[in-house]
Amino acid sequence: MHRKDACGVRREAARKRTCHQAPRLAAHPVLYEGYSAAEVADWFGYSVQTLRTLVRDFRAGRTGFFIDARPGPKTAPAKDAARERVIELRRDQQLSIDEIAVVLAREGLALNRTGISQTHRSPRATPAVASSRRPAGCARGP
Repeated sequence: MHRKDACGVRREAARKRTCHQAPRLAAHPVLYEGYSAAEVADWFGYSVQTLRTLVRDFRAGRTGFFIDARPGPKTAPAKDAARERVIELRRDQQLSIDEIAVVLAREGLALNRTGISQTHRSPRATPAVASSRRPAGCARGP
């Protein structure tokens, strides 16, 4: 990569500072074009050690080019385990969230109010479950 080419890539990387593409653009010349980490780090404004860490992570398969990884848990095992029971209690018995929490705790599937609310309002829940028990035309309270 010539200095002129590096400027264009650096401008592109600067535009993408809010996503994971900027470090990937910086690691590319080291990984695929044979440039030294020190040279590329200077071009992109990274420390040499930071760039070496990026390159190491790419080589180890911890990240890939242009794939945005989302941090945090990918599943909620407790919610998944209780989902059908929450839907059943809400649909068939018209129980409130607090009542559902008590029933689930007795059954060993304890979920907090937020977990129950998210479970019965999820896209996988049936429309009848996601609807409120409030009669039609009633205004929503604060």
